[in-house]
Amino acid sequence: MRRTVCLLAFTFVAAAQVNGPSIPCSEMRIVHLPPAPEAPTRQLDCDSIPIPPNITPTMVATIMLGGVAVPCYAVMENGRYVRQTFTADDNWLDHLTITFLNRTNKTIDYLSVNFGLRQTARPGGLCGMSLTSAYTVSLGRSPANAPKGWAGNPNRPPLPADWKDGQPPWRKPLGWQAGNTITISLADFQDHPPEEPTTVTHAARIRRELEQILGPGKSVTEMTIHPLMVTFSDGMQWGGRYRSPAPDFTMLPADYFPGDVNTPWLPK
Repeated sequence: MRRTVCLLAFTFVAAAQVNGPSIPCSEMRIVHLPPAPEAPTRQLDCDSIPIPPNITPTMVATIMLGGVAVPCYAVMENGRYVRQTFTADDNWLDHLTITFLNRTNKTIDYLSVNFGLRQTARPGGLCGMSLTSAYTVSLGRSPANAPKGWAGNPNRPPLPADWKDGQPPWRKPLGWQAGNTITISLADFQDHPPEEPTTVTHAARIRRELEQILGPGKSVTEMTIHPLMVTFSDGMQWGGRYRSPAPDFTMLPADYFPGDVNTPWLPK
């Protein structure tokens, strides 16, 4: 069966707009296009309204579906951001690859990306937005002098003895250099533990997450994609704002960006 899929991108504008024009919460709402009767609509959000300046260190550059580029970012129509649609088969997640650009002037060693399942949305988010369940893809390894986050929380469950710096031993730094890209394929299970089978792909895990919440037989129709955390090779970390490495772990100014904040990320 063919489906009409809608792919959108909108960004962490709250942090990005500190020194730029403020955007009321009402302006952040996205128009949901009604599904065509003959083709139920699917929606994929790349978590960015493309409004510069933007301090996010990495942004979705392109999304490919079976080797074909598909629209990602919302477009402005009649003063509103609206979703773009495309047609895909029911197994579209198995053929999806997402390419991110390192917009900074630093090398990135760790990246985590959230895939939010909008079908699980419930009230409670900022600006009237919804909370959703999510699946996280984590790649690379943070340096020892980076902020520890949950790994440094005394209330967390105990970690295995071989998890140095609160990280599993099989993780290796990405070495993702400034201006370069990295691609996540949902047909893979990149950076997986050695004891986990590679046959359990990201796409399969996302579908399983959805079925655990909504019941068996449910398929993914609405999903967001956004970078959750980035750690640089020098120990600096981003998770909405930038923090300096050890020993001080200082929260840097809200408009701080390591590089040219006007560096584009959208394909020309």
